[in-house]
Amino acid sequence: MITNINDQGGNLHIIVFLDSSLAIPAALTEWTNCAKFIHLADSDLAPTLKTTDFEDEDGVISGSSTTRSFKAAATLRESHKALVDFLHLMKQTTVLHIRYNGIIGGKYSEYFTIESATGEPGRKTPGGAASNKYGGTLVAPDAAVTFSAINLTAIETALSVTIKAPGPTSISAGKEFELVETTIT
Repeated sequence: MITNINDQGGNLHIIVFLDSSLAIPAALTEWTNCAKFIHLADSDLAPTLKTTDFEDEDGVISGSSTTRSFKAAATLRESHKALVDFLHLMKQTTVLHIRYNGIIGGKYSEYFTIESATGEPGRKTPGGAASNKYGGTLVAPDAAVTFSAINLTAIETALSVTIKAPGPTSISAGKEFELVETTIT
C-alpha cells in the first residue's frame, strides 16, 4: 500500500475505468484501471445551469430554455508516482465514480455516477499537498446501467475498501447519478 499522505483528507472516492459498453473490466488492478482517493482537500458534485432567453426583434423575451449539467471535482492530498501516473491515464476516460459521503440521516450514503473524467496531475509550490486534481462531467446513460454484487465485490477486493451498497446498484436511463442509502446494521 502506498502511503505518501500529506494530510488527513475527507471522504472515500473510488474510480473504475469502464469499457465502451459501460461495463467494469474483467480484471481490476489498482493504479492501472481503478483507484481509491482517500485523502482529499476538497471535493464537489455540483450542477451548472445554463439559460438561454429567446428575444424577438423588439427586445421582448418570448421564452427561455435551461439546460443542466453536473461536474465532479476533487483536490487530492496525495502526491506519489502511482497516483500521478493514474491521473495521466485519464483523458476523457469513462469511469464509474463511487463517492462515500459518510452517514447521513442514520444511513450510509454513496453516490454512483458515470463520468467522462480527466486527471490533472501537477505540482505547485507552496501548496504541493493539494496539487493533483480530478475532474469529470457526469454522463446520463441512454439505458440503465447496473453494477452487480459481483462487480462491487471485485472493486472491494482490488482496492481493499468496503462499498456499503450491497448490489446490484443501477444508474437509471437519463439520470446523472444514483444516490444509494444503505441501512446501518
